Amino acid sequence: ETDILMFSKDTDSYMIGLPHISSLKKNVFINIGGSKSISEVYISVNNLYKNIFRDYSVQTLESSSLGKVIQTVFISSGCDYVSSFKGFSKSFVFETFFKYCEFISGKDSIQLNLGSLSDTSVEHFELGFLSFLRLIGCLFFTRCKSSFYEFIFDEHPVSLFNYFCKPHFAPFDNHIIWLDSIREKNSVRDFRERWLPTVDALKLHWKRSCWVSQVWFQCLNSTVVYPNLDDWGWSVSEGVISVIWDSDKNMREVDENIIFLLKGCSCKKEPFCSRSCGCKNRPGGCGPTCLCKGGLNCKNPVNLNKIKEASEKINESPQNNDENSTDHENSELNDILSIDDFGFNTDDDSSSDDENDFNDIL
Repeated sequence: ETDILMFSKDTDSYMIGLPHISSLKKNVFINIGGSKSISEVYISVNNLYKNIFRDYSVQTLESSSLGKVIQTVFISSGCDYVSSFKGFSKSFVFETFFKYCEFISGKDSIQLNLGSLSDTSVEHFELGFLSFLRLIGCLFFTRCKSSFYEFIFDEHPVSLFNYFCKPHFAPFDNHIIWLDSIREKNSVRDFRERWLPTVDALKLHWKRSCWVSQVWFQCLNSTVVYPNLDDWGWSVSEGVISVIWDSDKNMREVDENIIFLLKGCSCKKEPFCSRSCGCKNRPGGCGPTCLCKGGLNCKNPVNLNKIKEASEKINESPQNNDENSTDHENSELNDILSIDDFGFNTDDDSSSDDENDFNDIL
């Protein structure tokens, strides 16, 4: 028999066997059900692979790994076991992959041996992670590409990568620098829930994608060996499986940031925060929701240290000898404090402005 017919309404089914289809001497058809206008829909996995193989964008890729690369794009963009990225549909992810295929596959860069999306095995998943970072970077680059006019002129993620890429840096470090530049622009132009995740969160997402890839790759075997979930982005406790979304360090920083932005002290009398202020034990000190506003009148030791550090930065800069030097220093102090902490403000009459700014942040 040369034909295999499968019945499945799950769209994952025609991706599971894609890496093996080129070596099979059988025609595989999948019945995915129908609709009101069409009674039955059949997908030929062989024709699907042939159409992908003939696409101009993938001609530089190794034909032996093409099926697995396409499968990995499908998995990492969201499937039954892996979450998706908010705001990026699966069709847009594939469109972006085909557009920057050579770069994502490590063929179009000033550095060599940057990994491929086909590297999902236990031995090579670290190398494949670099290729995954390039895919994610290209996706989020599309949201803020016009912001890099000072660095590049063609609005191309490869140009931006080569701009930041240093030959004496490790490949992973170059990827982090490139992603950080995209994350900075993206956080300014987009909503918080659509920001670029941390590198630790991306690593955990990639591990879960590799776990699915390793399981699917055994589809021709009579028995399947499942890799340990604890090693691939999940935690198992008392029979309950939970997703690890980010590292403990990053999760603590998120919790501290939420507390900093939403909860503040109620110190009303001067000197503010000099005795029993609840913000003294916070890493960020007093913030925008505190009655003291975390300004120059705040006596919280954490805030005083920030003001001291800001003043030292000003003193290290060249002095301005004109008659407006004092105003200039006060303005510069304001700028430094506002960068380091949302709540700093040296103006006594700006409480309403601070509240408006805080509402904008939320």
